[in-house]
Amino acid sequence: MDALSAQVSRRLGLHFPPERWRDLSRGVEAAAQELQFSSPAACLEHLAAGGPWSRRETEVLARVLTIGETYFFRDPQVFDLIRTQIISPLAASRQGQEKRLRLWSAGCSTGEEAYSLAMLLDQCLGGGNGWDITILATDINPASLKKAREGVYTRWSLRGNHPWLEQGYLQPAEGGRLQVVQKIRDMVRFFPLNLAEDTYPSLLNNTNAMDLILCRNVLMYFHPEQLRRIVENFHRSLVDGGWLIVSACETFKVLGERFNCVSFPEAFFYRKEPHAPSGSSPGEAAPPTAKPCPPRTPRRSVTAADISKKGPPAAEGSLFKTGEPPGSPSPGGERDSLEKAAELLRQGCYEQAAQLAHSLLGEPRKPAAMALLSRIRANQGRLAEAADWCEKLLALDRLQAEFHYLQGTILLEQGQPEQAAAALERALYLDRDFVLAHFTLAHLWEKLGRRTRARKHLENARSLLQAKPATEPLPGADGLTAGRLLETVNLMAKGDAYGT
Repeated sequence: MDALSAQVSRRLGLHFPPERWRDLSRGVEAAAQELQFSSPAACLEHLAAGGPWSRRETEVLARVLTIGETYFFRDPQVFDLIRTQIISPLAASRQGQEKRLRLWSAGCSTGEEAYSLAMLLDQCLGGGNGWDITILATDINPASLKKAREGVYTRWSLRGNHPWLEQGYLQPAEGGRLQVVQKIRDMVRFFPLNLAEDTYPSLLNNTNAMDLILCRNVLMYFHPEQLRRIVENFHRSLVDGGWLIVSACETFKVLGERFNCVSFPEAFFYRKEPHAPSGSSPGEAAPPTAKPCPPRTPRRSVTAADISKKGPPAAEGSLFKTGEPPGSPSPGGERDSLEKAAELLRQGCYEQAAQLAHSLLGEPRKPAAMALLSRIRANQGRLAEAADWCEKLLALDRLQAEFHYLQGTILLEQGQPEQAAAALERALYLDRDFVLAHFTLAHLWEKLGRRTRARKHLENARSLLQAKPATEPLPGADGLTAGRLLETVNLMAKGDAYGT
């Protein structure tokens, strides 16, 4: 059991100290039956031996060792606060600007929470007309994602007094069940993601520049070291001023170290320190009545009056891999400055990185500095500026596949899929073996319902990935390895995660 506990911690990030071995034992019994072992003891011996687990073994263990229970609008007071204190202020602040909202349900299980967010946005924004809305829902379990994508539930998922759900958002399905209506299903993107192992923030899994992350009843399962890394990655995945919501019982010290705790009478949320000066950051309306945060959170509670008074933080995040930018070699001073700017971007020091990149615009490697500036602004969610730098970059050099890929990813973030597809195809014209372009196009065409095209690019990506060592990091993929991306491609091909 001690060896299995270590394996579960290493592979899944789940924490099972001796006092929780009874739960671990029950999980092994369930896994043994599903994986068709002769006995729980044989299953335990195999899983604890230290050899590699198959993808199915990993998925089964993840499912049986975690509680996947969820339902629509669980904790209604939390959704009321999301509406009044986050969505409404964000929508008001972005009128006349880029009308974008990005939300992430991390550990979404069978999808009820993600669909609840979609329904909430539909109500708040009158159907979302004119808005570029991203609702990402991720989970480690492909079976849960498949059910979520189908959006068919029993009445047990409707616990609570929400009769209006059936009037506008649910329709009768076979066997007395209910299905989420198509317009709400279309608002949510489901994606397989292991919070303990996978890379985020990243454009590949759409986890960058989030306004809100919900990760409720998930963090409690992780080992302290994994927990710290996950919280750090969530911090990087949020825009300045973005929000993280966990369950009321998950008052871990690391949350207070990385976020401001904003307390409401009904709940408390965590907020990434806004970079913008007073009056310009979104979501500044917190109620005047605040209560103290739990004792384990070292930061004091803050209210709306406090939120905009803080100085600019050392923001963090990464949208693209930022090793040495593309371009021809140059003397050491220039190279050192570019590498320093790239390192600042990796650290999330966006403004310092931008200042250094600006200072290099007059040098021979001007395209490399412009590419860096485009990436910096994309990481900050300032997509209009990112697109402008990318246009200037392409005006100087249209023969770099990486530049067209960069443009395609920015256009995709801007909600322009057709234009994004054209840019990604240009990248492939210049480099037919550009794995990330194939992968991104596969998902893009699948989302648009053009499955023949999606399958072609998916098979191309799979063929290219199979020819690479599994542990090889992919250029431009934020450290993602060929093996891990191949697993995701295989899931997409089977339709387990996407319902295709």
